[in-house]
Amino acid sequence: MGRQAFIDAARCDGAADCPPRAHCPAGAIFREEEGPYFVGPGCLGCGRCLAFCPLNAIRLV
Repeated sequence: MGRQAFIDAARCDGAADCPPRAHCPAGAIFREEEGPYFVGPGCLGCGRCLAFCPLNAIRLV
């Protein structure tokens, strides 16, 4: 089984401007209303989002 990105909701501020979301090649980063972001099942596990998260809220598991 491959890797999957995971967003720590305690670290994610849910800001409208989310650089990892803009750079995700799979478009797998989402959020509901005003909450923190989460990674959907379409994640490729590439890790590109890690480099763009200013809060270091993302890790690969």
